[in-house]
Amino acid sequence: GVTINASIVGNIASIVANLETESSLFIKRADTLQDYLHQHNLPQQIQERARKYLDWLWSEKRGKNQDAMLIELPFTLRSEVSNLSRLKYVRSCEFFKQLPDNLVEAIAMCFKSHLYSVHDQIVSVGDESFELFFIEKGGVEVILSDGKTVCAKIDAGNFFGESALFQSGHRMANIRAADFCELLSLHRVDFRQIFKNHKEEQAKVMEVFEQMQQRNIKRNESV
Repeated sequence: GVTINASIVGNIASIVANLETESSLFIKRADTLQDYLHQHNLPQQIQERARKYLDWLWSEKRGKNQDAMLIELPFTLRSEVSNLSRLKYVRSCEFFKQLPDNLVEAIAMCFKSHLYSVHDQIVSVGDESFELFFIEKGGVEVILSDGKTVCAKIDAGNFFGESALFQSGHRMANIRAADFCELLSLHRVDFRQIFKNHKEEQAKVMEVFEQMQQRNIKRNESV
């Protein structure tokens, strides 16, 4: 009993020590950033936004970048992790639903994660478009060209910017973070590479996308 208790206490002490080390390193990084902002006399509003973002980053992520950690995993394990955590977003997308498992998994593997603070600009009108975004956590606002009026909010589990996968063009709306946001993006280059040898499936995806576009046009005309 004594040996087992000593082992348990030792393990707990090791875990606490690791957490304290991680916390100390993150606090040091945060202090360095705050000192930089202060020394350059940046507006108090910017300094406060940075502080709130760092607080959120620590509470949600322990200050770590998910993509950087995933890259350290062996390919097969990284694939399994991506499948378990990100497949649901691909499957929830109307124009990806009917794809075979191998293509769904390939799409999930190409996702890049992004973190945004409250009111960060994600997309601006006129920007060249390259990426589809899925909202993993938080929500985003669609802003009119005046830069102030919110005309819609898109919540976690939904996506935006899908036209970028299928055609070159420019963004038609301003999108900013309504909350602290975690987004997943799929770049057009990766999308085309995935379907390079799957033209039939790509045509089906394009067909569903065009049907969605037509429905959206009709709905907007009826408003």
